[in-house]
This record gives sequence, C-alpha cells and structure tokens, in this order.
Amino acid sequence: MKNSNFKHFYRLIILFIIAGIFIFTACNKDDDFNLSTDFRLAFSNDSVVFDTVFTSIGSVSKQLRVYNNSDKKINISSIQLLKGQTSQYRINVDGSPEPTQENIEIAANDSMYIFVRVNIDPDDEDAPFIVNDQIEFIINGNSQKVELVAWGQNANYILADQTDTEGNRYKIIAAKGEDVSWDSPKPYVIYGNAIVDTNAVLRISEGCRIYFHSKSQLQIKQDACLKVSGILENPVLFKGDRLDEGYCDLPEQWGGIFLAESNQSTEINFARIENGTFGILAESNNDSKQNQLIITNSIIKNMSGNGLSSRAFSITAGNLLIADCGGSLLNIEKGGTHTFTHCTFANFWNWSYRNKTAVCLSNATTIDEQSFYNNLDIAFENCIIEGSSSEELTFEEHSEAGFSVSFSYCSLRTLEDETNTAFEQCILNPEILFEEAETISYKLHADSPLIDAANPSFSRAFPLDILGSNRLPNPDIGVFEFFSNEQK
Repeated sequence: MKNSNFKHFYRLIILFIIAGIFIFTACNKDDDFNLSTDFRLAFSNDSVVFDTVFTSIGSVSKQLRVYNNSDKKINISSIQLLKGQTSQYRINVDGSPEPTQENIEIAANDSMYIFVRVNIDPDDEDAPFIVNDQIEFIINGNSQKVELVAWGQNANYILADQTDTEGNRYKIIAAKGEDVSWDSPKPYVIYGNAIVDTNAVLRISEGCRIYFHSKSQLQIKQDACLKVSGILENPVLFKGDRLDEGYCDLPEQWGGIFLAESNQSTEINFARIENGTFGILAESNNDSKQNQLIITNSIIKNMSGNGLSSRAFSITAGNLLIADCGGSLLNIEKGGTHTFTHCTFANFWNWSYRNKTAVCLSNATTIDEQSFYNNLDIAFENCIIEGSSSEELTFEEHSEAGFSVSFSYCSLRTLEDETNTAFEQCILNPEILFEEAETISYKLHADSPLIDAANPSFSRAFPLDILGSNRLPNPDIGVFEFFSNEQK
C-alpha cells in the first residue's frame, strides 16, 4: 500500500515537472522572436529598378535581399504587392508566387531573397512610361515599403550612374566641351540628375519630349549652355514622367532646369515646362560672365516654387506665359539687365497658401547670411502681371546698387497708383481680364480693356503672338492676341 502511494506520488511529481517544463517553454516561446516595435528590416536596396530598355514584350527578373540584423529570429506578418493581382509585377517568396505572403520567419542574423519579375509590352503606347508598385512588409505592427520601378514604353532612358558628395545620383549627358544633340522621335526619360558639363552644349530639337522622374533635374554647369529649338507646331516638352490621369496638372513631380554662370547664352524657343518644383533657376556667383537667358514663345506653369528665378543673370523674354506657381512667377535677385515683352504673369495658385507676389524684383541677394548687390535694369513692355492677391508686385531696392524698373503699356494688379513713376500708360487692376474656361489658358475676355491697348512699337519685336497669330497693327497687352468668333 505504501509502495502504491509512493508510486502515485512519484508519478505526480513527474507530471508536475513535465507540466512545468511545458508551461515554461510555452511562456518563453515568444522570447525566441524579436517583438520590438522599434525593429526594422534592412534591404539590399530601397527600390528595385528595372533599367532594361525593352524592345519586345519584357520579362525581366531581379532579386531583393531582406535582412534580419537582430540576434533573435523574426516573424514578418505579411509581404504583399500593394497592387495585388492587378500589378504588372510578380514576387516569389520562399517558392510561393502569391502576391500576398504571411508569417514568414527569418532566423537571427540571417536573410532571405525575394525574386521580383515584371512583364511589360513596351510598344503599348497607352502604357505609362513609369510602371510603379511597392512591396509592403508588416512586422511587429510596422509597415516598411520597397519601391518597384520599371519603364513601360520604348524611350531614350537617361539613368543616373554616379553619385555626388551630397548623395545625389546623376549622369553626364554632355561631357566637358561636347556638343550634343537630342532629336530622337522617342521621348527621353531622365532618372536622376542630367548634367551638361563645363563648356558643353545640349541642343534639343523640335518635338522632343523630355520626362523627369521624381526630383530629377536638368543641370547646365558653368560655361555650358542649353539650346532649345521648338517650333509652333512642335514645341519641346519638359514635365514629370507620370502621365496617368490625375497627374497632368499636379506640381512638384520633378525638379527643374538649373543654369549656372556662363559666357554662352542659353536660348529657349517654343518650350513647355510644367509640373516641377521650380521652372528655371538661373544662378551666378560671377557678375562678369555673360549670364544670358533668351526665352521666347514658351510656357512655364504649375511649379510648387518659383517659375523663373534669376540671380545675377540677364533675361530677354517675349511671348512668355508663366502661370500658377506656389512661389513667385518671376523672382529677380542681384540685379541684371532684363527685358520682358508681351509676357503674361498670372498666378492663381490653389494647391496651398502662397505668400509671395507674382513678380519680385531686387538688386540684392543673401547667401549664407551675407548680402550681395548688383545694378538692376528691368523693363516690362505690353505685359500682364495678375493674380489672386491685391498686390502682385514686390520691389526690394537697396542703395548699394542701382535700381531701374519700368512698366510700359502693362496691366498690373497692385496697390500702387498711377503716380508711380515706373508706370507708363499702364492699366491698373482691371475688373474683367481673362476669359473663363474649364482649362485656364489666360486668353483675354471679349470685354477686357487690354484689347488693342498695347504699344505697337514694342510689338514689332514679336509681331506674332504665342499661337502664331498676327498682332499688328493694333496689338493687345499680354501673350495672347484676342480674336472674336467672327475673326477666327
């Protein structure tokens, strides 16, 4: 009997020990995993870029490596293509091709591969130039994403292949002293910054379409120049590479065009520069350079910053429309000699708050808290300066340099009055100005007082308006000549 009780007691002890081991193991199972909400996966790249130029239906695979850099294993709750079954991408995770994978484990200080595949027909003209998706990783309640980028049509692809000291990716498209022409019927797609190096020339022929990926820029370096030769029927286009619906008027899709100091003139004729962070930034630290920009028959619009900025440059412009920017349409700093003839500056920006006037003019600039001065001599002839604010003109005059500003036969939105000596035969704050349309073009309304109000002597330099219509003998103020239905 005693032996039986002892055996029973012994069995209970064994069961308690086994149960304790089981409970201890169960309670500490999670201790084998990194459950910290601060944990982040590491990747071989923050984006998977398919830089193959497709010449037939494309089928290209690349790999992404996912790292667990912790001393415990991890459980990735889900890995998925955000566009799911509609995506042009396919992923393979541990042999599974499904667009969504769940509960994927990676051992401590280990990694795994994800294979990514894209299928594109580059001859499909309706396809976007850039085909995007993302792989999303959910781990410990946090989301991490890796971009997938491929090109969907045949084009001339300018792919960054170098990195500067600030980490910016770029490609030199015209080396030092080179004279390079772009005249292909296929569009150019720029991924990273495109550089025209010192003493080089980039010539862009009529009809060229140049699309920029996010934050990409065209940079014209010191003593280099840009020659854009569009025509009325076939202008040159600069804009972001997102061509799908909803992006046609969205600003800040790319960087802009940067011009450094130069003894060569940059000339732009019949260009459309749209939807960037800035339109043209012409900036010089050397006042003795020629620093000349000649821009005619062109449109700059929908920039999140300034449309056209100059620092110690000289600009000659005619038939230029700058519209709807989050900064100033025209920002002149550190003087220069400028002439604007038959130009329209119209700022009805509605994407966010705007705290700058349409036109800002200064004979100074500040760099690293140090001020610099240069003479300003600027003339506006037969121009419109208009916007949604009651004051669309800013004058910043400093006595350290000359300041000469004139407006002749212009329409101005300003709180200044006719006694301002800079105004000659100007129309101030007209009530009726532009025609109303779903797509704002800034053409004149039939009742606008600007019709036939320009000075013909200024118009002789630009006898045709931006659409090729004859201005003379009775020109209108601004970039567009008005024609009634009977005249059209």
